[in-house]
Amino acid sequence: MRTDRVEAQRKKRQLTRQMDVFRDAHVKFLRNVQRNIAQLKNMGSKTESEIKRLNEEIESSQRCTNETVVHMEELKEEIEKESQKLLDRIGNARKQLAEVEDEVKQTEDHINEEKPGYETVKQVLVKRTEFYGKLREQQTRRAHFGIENLGTTSDTKNSNKFYSQC
Repeated sequence: MRTDRVEAQRKKRQLTRQMDVFRDAHVKFLRNVQRNIAQLKNMGSKTESEIKRLNEEIESSQRCTNETVVHMEELKEEIEKESQKLLDRIGNARKQLAEVEDEVKQTEDHINEEKPGYETVKQVLVKRTEFYGKLREQQTRRAHFGIENLGTTSDTKNSNKFYSQC
């Protein structure tokens, strides 16, 4: 019996040790759970404040984006207006260039039309100069030889001949 009693005490001590180990483990577990709960609560408040901060950043970013879009639209309209003004100026410049080119063409045509007339006048002037040169020579010869009558019929014939060619 004694062995039964010793055996029972031994089992009791063993069970007590196991209960103590279990109790210590359970206490550690409860402490960990409480610590985790506290961390989660703390983290939850941090997470809430983080979410709130991120939402504010998103709203701020959205406002900036909207303002940028509006500004870009305004710039686009300005660019379109300036482009149209420049296109109008280019169109006007092209019209002016075309008008000037037409004037140049008309002037060239006019010059080309008058070139034959100019050449004819030039030839007449050359012939007239030659005629008067010959006439002067004749007058000089007559004056040299003492001929008083300058209005001979040959001079008149030469003069008439010259003007008929013109």
